[in-house]
Amino acid sequence: MKLQRCSSRYLALVSALASGADWLFIPEAPPQEGWEDRMCDRLEGSRTTGSRLNIIIVAEGAIDINGKPISSTYIKDLVVQRLGYDTRVTVLGHVQRGGTPSAFDRILTKLVQKAMDEKRFEEAIKLRGGSFENNWKIYKLLSFQKPVQSESKVSLAVLNVGAPAAGMNAAVRSAVRLALSHGQKVYAVHDGFQGLADGNVVEMEWHSVAGWTGQGGSLLGTKRTLPEKHMEKIVETISKFNISALLVVGGFEGYAGVLQLFEARGRYDELCIPMCLIPATVSNNVPGTDFSLGADTAVNAAMEGCDKIKQSASGTKRRVFVVETMGGFCGYLATCTGIAVGADAAYIFEDPINIQDLKTNVDHLTEKMKKDVQRGLVLRCVMWIFSSVFHLFSPP
Repeated sequence: MKLQRCSSRYLALVSALASGADWLFIPEAPPQEGWEDRMCDRLEGSRTTGSRLNIIIVAEGAIDINGKPISSTYIKDLVVQRLGYDTRVTVLGHVQRGGTPSAFDRILTKLVQKAMDEKRFEEAIKLRGGSFENNWKIYKLLSFQKPVQSESKVSLAVLNVGAPAAGMNAAVRSAVRLALSHGQKVYAVHDGFQGLADGNVVEMEWHSVAGWTGQGGSLLGTKRTLPEKHMEKIVETISKFNISALLVVGGFEGYAGVLQLFEARGRYDELCIPMCLIPATVSNNVPGTDFSLGADTAVNAAMEGCDKIKQSASGTKRRVFVVETMGGFCGYLATCTGIAVGADAAYIFEDPINIQDLKTNVDHLTEKMKKDVQRGLVLRCVMWIFSSVFHLFSPP
């Protein structure tokens, strides 16, 4: 895949990071001599471990260490000739249509190009900014397995708890590869705390999480079961596999489960280990957090649904749509979706209303029906106290 224009260097980097690309070519970090052999070996190795798809991203202006241009066509021919894989080139042109560049942009890009011309590539990456540099380091860390300098005594167990949420698999992949890169042993626990109690534990390798970044749901399997009733078996599993750290990726149930394990430390020495929760829930209701994995995807899904509802109502008049969002007692989805789609009202548990507020909303929609846009959109979270809100806007 080839991205065009100067801005494609950043787009290429974040795209490679988000898609788990097998290889990335950007001008700021040209590959060393012999990259053809290393790339083909990597592609062939991924196929032997079960992968059926490889992604190579090439930014416009990509060069090797000697300044020789690297084209997507050359890479395609190389893969076909050496490996015989069916290879397609996709050119994504016109990815950025901006206006006149600012003075800062003009000066900065000249400094980057000057550093590249002088083969000061590390400095060129730093000149691109902290975000670019961090993304580049993360991509190299998570995409290329390096020999471990020293083995660690840490054994990390990773599990998903609660309802599936977008980003769970990407979080597990990052955790597994980060731990492996530090020489730690990593176990994947299937089916949440229930799986931990049942001993449903599998040791993970680098290739075990290949292709997980773009997968939805939970590939480990997740349940809402809390550890309170299975504490003895959980402790046995932790002792059996010599687990010395626990990473939970999940929502409110994950938070409650880790809290129960923490409170049980006085009874079980095996639970006196580091425990961490990565909040991942569409409800965005994990205490002490601002944002959860999956919440943004859920807002976009709700927004698209509301847009389609509004579009379907364009040919009809005097209709009010009441949309119920997920989230339990948390009104994050209803609030953010309501703002994004321009809803007439959003009813959430955290903001109590009275009869006068309801009457005001009804009067507003009544007046709205007399004007050009004769439709209404009202959102409510699933646990809002007044469940029969649709009766308010129905004809008598």
